[in-house]
Amino acid sequence: MSKHVYNKNTSFFFTPNLEEIRSYVQQYLLKNSKSPSSLIESMDRRGYYRLNTQNNPDARQLMIEFKEE
Repeated sequence: MSKHVYNKNTSFFFTPNLEEIRSYVQQYLLKNSKSPSSLIESMDRRGYYRLNTQNNPDARQLMIEFKEE
């Protein structure tokens, strides 16, 4: 996830510090995955996260639902 954020912020004129981005993303995930109603939830395996679609309506909105019609 840190690499994705790094690549999205890199441009021809600016190259961010990868270590700073990695630290920020790590702190963000740790802080925002504690609550049962948070947007992100940690999984059983260390370092893996997913959208919390059970308790967060914003996460459910981000999911694509395919219906047969």
